[in-house]
Amino acid sequence: MLAPLAGKLPLLRLVRLMRSAAPRDAQQQRARSREARVVGMMARMLAHCEQMQLLNQLSGQLPAADCRWEGAGKGIRMVERSADAGAPRRRPRLRGWWLLATLAGGFLLAIALTFALIVWLSGDLRPVLAEAKRRGFAVSAAELGVGVTPGHAAMQARLRVLRTALKQYQMYGYDPAGSYRLGEPGAPRSEGLVQHQAAIDPAATAEVLAIVDALAGAPLQPQPLEPLGSWAVSETGTLFDTLHGRFAAAQTGEGREAVRLLWAANALPIYWSPNLYRRASRIDQALRLIAGRLDDLRGDQQVIAAITASVADFASDLRRASRGDFALLAELVTLDADDCARSRGYSLPRIFEWPGVLRVTNRLGRVGLLRRELEAVIAIDADPGQPLAPLVARCFPKRLNPEALLTHAFHGWVTQVASLDHLLPRLHMRAELLCAELGGGAWPVDRHAPAGTTLRRLERDGRLIAAYSVGRNGVDDGGTSGVGPGTSIPPCDDLVFPLYGRIEKGVAYTTAPGR
Repeated sequence: MLAPLAGKLPLLRLVRLMRSAAPRDAQQQRARSREARVVGMMARMLAHCEQMQLLNQLSGQLPAADCRWEGAGKGIRMVERSADAGAPRRRPRLRGWWLLATLAGGFLLAIALTFALIVWLSGDLRPVLAEAKRRGFAVSAAELGVGVTPGHAAMQARLRVLRTALKQYQMYGYDPAGSYRLGEPGAPRSEGLVQHQAAIDPAATAEVLAIVDALAGAPLQPQPLEPLGSWAVSETGTLFDTLHGRFAAAQTGEGREAVRLLWAANALPIYWSPNLYRRASRIDQALRLIAGRLDDLRGDQQVIAAITASVADFASDLRRASRGDFALLAELVTLDADDCARSRGYSLPRIFEWPGVLRVTNRLGRVGLLRRELEAVIAIDADPGQPLAPLVARCFPKRLNPEALLTHAFHGWVTQVASLDHLLPRLHMRAELLCAELGGGAWPVDRHAPAGTTLRRLERDGRLIAAYSVGRNGVDDGGTSGVGPGTSIPPCDDLVFPLYGRIEKGVAYTTAPGR
C-alpha cells in the first residue's frame, strides 16, 4: 500500500506513515479475531442448546424448549424459552419400580382393610346372644341368678386356713400290687392312713365336721359367680378329702359318717360342666368306700336316703351345668383380651401374647365357638339323657381354624363333658346297687344291656363278690374287666362293682343273673 509513495515522499515521512499504518492493521486484525471468537462461541452455544433440547425431548424429563439470545456485544447471554408458553406441560413419567411399589402398597392396604372388616363382622355376638335370650338362656354370670348364701364366705375363709393343717394322705391310687384301691371292699386297712389320721389336729377336724353339718348337703356358695372366679373348688376339696380319709381309716362304718361323706361330696356348687364332673367323681369315690362297709350300714335308712339324694337329680344338674357353660363363655369372650387369654391358659407362641394379636384372635373365633356351645346347650336342654360324646364330637369338631385358639384351654372342659357320658350311667348303677343291698331290694337294670336285664352277679366259690354291667358295647364278657392275669384274657368293656370282696387277678369267677 505504501509502495507507490516511496519515490515521491521523503524517507522520514515514509517511515512515519509506515509506523502509523502498522497499528491500524493490528487493531483491525485483533477486531477480526475477536469477532471470530464471538461467532465461534455463539455457534458452540447454539449447538449445545440444540443438543440439550433434543435430549430433553427424548427423555421426557423436561418440556421441549428453544434458545434465544439477549443483549449485544459482551453483554450477550443465552436464555431458554418454551416453544409454546401457552401449551400445558406434560407430567413427568414415573419410573417402573415406583409404579410397582405403589401397586404393592395398594394391594396390601386392601388386604388389611378386608381382614379388618372380616374380623369386625365375624366378631359380632349380637345375633347369637339374641337367639339365646329368645330361648330363655342366660348370657352372663349375673343372669344365672346364683346368689351368695349368708355365712358361706366365713366358711370358705376358715377352710383356707385349715387346708395346711388338714394335709391329706395319698390314698386314691392302687396299692403296690395293683389289685385294689384303699378303702374298697376287701381291701385291708392301711396303717399309714391310720397313723396319718391320728396325727391330724382334732380341733381342725372338728371345725371341718361343723362346716359339713352346717351345709347338710347344700353347696358352698361364698361369693357372687364371676367368669374368672375360683368357685370354691379347692375349699370343697378340703372338706371331701378330710371326710374321705376319716371314713377310710375308721374301724367300722357308721351311718352318720357315711352321710357326712356324701354331704361333703355334694358341697361343690354346679355352675358349669367341670364342676358337675368333679362332684360326680367325688360321689363315686364316696360310694366306693360305702360299698366296703355294707355289713356295717345294712338297713340304715339315712344312708340310703343320702345315696338316693346324691344321684337323684343329675338330669337337672346337667341342664343347669350346660346353661352355665354358655352363660360363662358368653361373658368370657367379651372380656379384655389379656384377661381372656389368662383365663383360658394359653400356651401359644410369644407373638400371641401381644394385646393386639390377642384382641384379633379373640374376636375372630368367638362367634363360632359361642354358636357351637349354644347348639350343645339346646340339645342337652331338650334331652339330658342322650349320649354326650357324639354330641360333643358334633358340636366341637377337631380341626385347625381360628376357633382352635379359643378352644385350646377348653380342651379339658370338652373332655370332661364327654366323660360324663360314661361316668353318670356308672354312678347311677353303683348308687342303685348299694341302695338295693342296704335295703334288701331288687338289683337295678343294667343301663348298657340291650334287653334291659339287671346287673349280673360275679361269684367266687358260690359267694357273691361283685356285680357287673355288660358295658358300653353291650357284650357280656363275664365281668372279667381288669381281673385277668395279664394278657391271657382279652380286654373287655364290662363294668365291675365290688361289693363283698376284693377283685383279684388270676382268680376264676363265675357269673349268674342278679336278683
